[in-house]
Amino acid sequence: MSHIIEVYAKDLGVKVGKPTITEHFYPGLPEKYITIHSSNKMVASDYQYWDIVLWLVDDHLSKNNIKTVQVGGPDDKPIKGIDVNLIGTSFKQMNYIINNSLTHVGCDSLPGHIASSYDIPSVILHFNLYKENSKPIWHKKNTCVSIEP
Repeated sequence: MSHIIEVYAKDLGVKVGKPTITEHFYPGLPEKYITIHSSNKMVASDYQYWDIVLWLVDDHLSKNNIKTVQVGGPDDKPIKGIDVNLIGTSFKQMNYIINNSLTHVGCDSLPGHIASSYDIPSVILHFNLYKENSKPIWHKKNTCVSIEP
């Protein structure tokens, strides 16, 4: 089965290309940080173990003075244990925040594809599509780890 972007390109009669993304500066970000995105738009995408994930990586992040920044839409649930909650910023501000992060972790959604277009290393959780059909495709030198159920 084809990647979803190839299906859209075929149906619309266009070629797949790298997106042009605009961003707006967002002040007051930590010097070093990773972004995390948790979506609750569908039951399957509501990953309930972010607090455990943060607990598992906390020692490494603390030793390296790396903060966690949550991005996403205004209706996304805040993740317990996040250092900076920035859900509800504009798309252009979110683009800036992701572009300046060390790594992006999140569900298969817009922020993961934004990270891919900026070639930010990523870990993406796929919930209702196989990773071969929906994984971010623009990484060049960095990697994206796609995890499916």
